[in-house]
Amino acid sequence: MIRDNGACLKELIEEMRAELGALAASPEENLNIIGEHLATGMTAVEDVCNWISDYSGNNPDTIGVGAKYFLLLFGNVTAGWLHAKIALQAVDFLGDDLTSESFLSGKILSARYFAG
Repeated sequence: MIRDNGACLKELIEEMRAELGALAASPEENLNIIGEHLATGMTAVEDVCNWISDYSGNNPDTIGVGAKYFLLLFGNVTAGWLHAKIALQAVDFLGDDLTSESFLSGKILSARYFAG
């Protein structure tokens, strides 16, 4: 992250943010809630990413102390995003008679549970 000033991470966050519109527009209330929590998590990741970029300089030891917590945060937000993507797909497949409705509902509820 220090080498590219967070460019790759920011690109991934933009890809994650692209899902927020679909989550907010969904008639499925669980997806709306997932989107709200995901947006909060992405903002936190961006804030930390910006802090690291601003304060790391050429000395990676400066931010080494918080690296563990940043990775935990980023991992949780990324997992939440992947759950959200699965939930969006599950909503699209509900009622298509090809996939078990209980399986798809389980995907939505598990994403909602993970979101908090």
